[in-house]
This record gives sequence, structure tokens and C-alpha cells, in this order.
Amino acid sequence: MEELLSHPRAGVRLRAHRTSRALFDRDTHARLTNLLLSDPSPDVVRMAARTLGRAGWEPALPGLVRLLDHRGAGVRGAAREALVGFGDAAVPVLRRTAAHARPDRRPLYTDVLAEISGAAV
Repeated sequence: MEELLSHPRAGVRLRAHRTSRALFDRDTHARLTNLLLSDPSPDVVRMAARTLGRAGWEPALPGLVRLLDHRGAGVRGAAREALVGFGDAAVPVLRRTAAHARPDRRPLYTDVLAEISGAAV
């Protein structure tokens, strides 16, 4: 299945992802979905971020945080939405990343932290 998720054609990758949902347990499907966070197609990455956010699969948090710096606005928005959905579980990863980020990139992470703390109030 992992080989199909790295196929050159996006349609094959998406079909393999849908098939993995039907064939595998939740954790295996989420692990395979996590592989799609580094897909070359922004549409596939956006779908993977939304799927992992809805599933609440915490091992995906570092990958979702990395997407906050993605070149595509849709991908950044999907990652932000997924991280806010995780709530307090995303805070440690966001804080660690913000602490190590360049000063000009730090607001990418601190803005999401502020949104999470605002949503928790």
C-alpha cells in the first residue's frame, strides 16, 4: 500500500488512500495518511491534513505543524484548522517549534497557539 501512496499519479495515490480506509484499522490508515503530508500535490496534502485533524491522530502533529510553513495557502489553512481542532494536545509541539523558529517565522506558530488558547476560553 505504501508503494501505491508514492505512485507518480495523484489519482492512484488517492485511490490507495481510500482503499486503505476500507482495508485497515484506524491507526494503520492514519499512519498511511500521514505519509501523504509530504505529497507533491497540494490538494492531496490538504486532504491528508483534514483527515488527520478529524481523526485526532496525535502522531501527525509534527507533520501538521511543518505544514504551517507550506507554500500553498490552502494547505496552510487546512493545517491550521487541524491543529486548532487538536486543541491543547497541539500546544507542546507548537511551542517547541516556535522556540526554535527564526524570528520572522515565529508568528506562524504563535498565532495558532493564540487561536487555540482563545478557543479554550
